[in-house]
Amino acid sequence: MAGHGPPRLPIDLERKIFEMVVTSPMSSKASTPRDYPPAEALVCMLVAWRVKHWVEPFIHRVICLSRLADTQCIMRAEGFPSIWVEPLLDRIHTKGPSFFRYTTHIFLENWASETKAFGTVVDACPSVHTLFFNPARGDPENLPILNRMQSLTRLAFTSVLFPDGPIDFSQPLFRNLTHLEVAQNWSPAVSAHIGGHLALLPNLTHFAFWSDHIDIPVNSQIVENTRLKCIVWIIADAIARKGIPETHPSAEDDRFVMVRVKNLRRAWFRGAAGRRDHWQLAEEFIAKKRRGEIGREQYCTVDPDDPGWNLRC
Repeated sequence: MAGHGPPRLPIDLERKIFEMVVTSPMSSKASTPRDYPPAEALVCMLVAWRVKHWVEPFIHRVICLSRLADTQCIMRAEGFPSIWVEPLLDRIHTKGPSFFRYTTHIFLENWASETKAFGTVVDACPSVHTLFFNPARGDPENLPILNRMQSLTRLAFTSVLFPDGPIDFSQPLFRNLTHLEVAQNWSPAVSAHIGGHLALLPNLTHFAFWSDHIDIPVNSQIVENTRLKCIVWIIADAIARKGIPETHPSAEDDRFVMVRVKNLRRAWFRGAAGRRDHWQLAEEFIAKKRRGEIGREQYCTVDPDDPGWNLRC
């Protein structure tokens, strides 16, 4: 690594240039979103020690806490660096409090490490605005930790977060959310509880639920929430293949979209990389429906760019 020669530009200008290179949303070769992390970031780290110091934090914009082999494989396929929990905690303790200031996304899945370690990660990353939370088991200490995430605007979580009862929407965790995804056993009772409380979230505009049951209607209180711009039913392709009704009671509401996903983890990482995820798919579908490009009765979509698809709704 070079690093002995003095910079040829004012140091502040040089730093700004390198940071622009690694954070630009467009690739240098096309007018499409770049892959993440950009290859330029890894190259820039070889320029000089000072440049490595500036650029390295951007490579950790997305943190994945998962030991599942499938998730690690997806993460690498989507271009994200893989880091295990122990090295991550070591970096938190050795790099200083500002190193993870650019971290904006955390994916936590099937993580059985002690809750204290999760709290350490959260406290080191004050700028996280997007969280996927699916721990291996419920822990009452998780909720106080999540309530400390003041920048959080997008949350996806499973029933493990509230193992002993219904979702408590009064928690500070939900206060600033604009996008919420809930994975629970989607019964009429659960739907009614959620529908009756979403109105308490003052900034929420996008709501999604994951369900294996294709015959449960959307609760009327969810549909009546005029603040919601997008109501998404996320369903795994393996379930959808068993058959999707041609009509749905909520299909006339152009905010309602069923999104079939091959793999929810991949969809999340694609969104973290700035590529098309289930939210963008739903928004595009809604826009087309409002323009009359698709029928009013249609309510299902898939990602045409996902190489795993060989079927369409």
